[in-house]
This record gives sequence, structure tokens and C-alpha cells, in this order.
Amino acid sequence: MKRMIWQWALFILLCLPFPVSAQNSTETERAVLERWRQMSPEERQDLKKRYRRWKSLSPEKKAELRQKLETWRGLAPEQKDSVRRNFRRWRNLSPENRERLRKRWERWSSLPPEQRERLKKRFEKFRSLPPEERREWRRRFHRGQGLTRGERRKLREQLQEKRKERHPKRSPQRRKEQRKRGKDKPAKPKR
Repeated sequence: MKRMIWQWALFILLCLPFPVSAQNSTETERAVLERWRQMSPEERQDLKKRYRRWKSLSPEKKAELRQKLETWRGLAPEQKDSVRRNFRRWRNLSPENRERLRKRWERWSSLPPEQRERLKKRFEKFRSLPPEERREWRRRFHRGQGLTRGERRKLREQLQEKRKERHPKRSPQRRKEQRKRGKDKPAKPKR
């Protein structure tokens, strides 16, 4: 008899949350239905398309999107604003520019982590320059883009010569000569 009472008590306890949940569900359904009624036919059609796309996704892709949604929910409001601004800028790009950026992203993603780190540091260093210096670097870069391979090689050689003049101890030629003579080993400290 006690066992039967416990079973009934457990059954009743398990059933109690369902009416509350059903009541919340009914309120949610009403709110959703009201939103549906307020939508224009175009918005309804768009929502139907999205729903069909969602249903056609694999379980793995759905899980990935749910994870991204959780990440989104965890962002601070200013981070969300930044993502929204970037998304709007992306949508306003021409198809050619989007494709160009996709290719750049693929190239960036394929780089080894060490190289990406070096490039990030260079970029941060560039961003910390005063505006005038940044403009000068951009001007030099764009000027170099119009050069042929031979012209770039010649320019590179000229820059190496200037470096040699400024830092004769560091010149590649001098290091080669020192290696040949065996003088590239550091001197032993005096005791």
C-alpha cells in the first residue's frame, strides 16, 4: 500500500509542472500568432523560406548554428552593435568586393598561426602610427603595387644598400664574410 501511495505521489509531482508549462506555452503561442498576423505577406513568405532552409539543414549544421546563437547571446551590447555594423557593411558591398574579401579570408585562414601572429603585430604597429605616417606608408605601398618584378627587385636592392650604409655591422654581406672566417661565434666572456 505504501508503495502505491509513493507511486501516486511521484506521478502527481511529475504532472504538476506540466500545467504551468502548458500555460506558458499557450501564452507564447498567442504572442507568436499575434506577431504572425501583424506581418506583411512578404515577411511571412521570407519567414517560410527561412523555416524551410532550417528544416533542410543537417543536425550538425543546426548544432553549429545553435552554438553561434549562444555565443551571440553572450556578447556585450557594444559587441553586438559592432557585429551588426559590420554585417550591414558586408551586405552593402558589391558581389565583386565580397568575393575579393572571401578570397582574402581564405588566404588568411590558410596561413600558419605564427605568420598570422606576426602579421597581426605588424598591423597593430601600423595602426599605432600617426595618421601622416600611415598615409605615407599607404602611398609607398600603392606605388610599389604598380611596379614590375624587375623594378621591385631593383628597389629592394637599393633599400638593402641603404641599410648597409646605416648599419654596416648588420649587412648580409658582412655576416657571410664573418661566417666564412668563422667569426660569427659570440666572444667568450672574460672571467
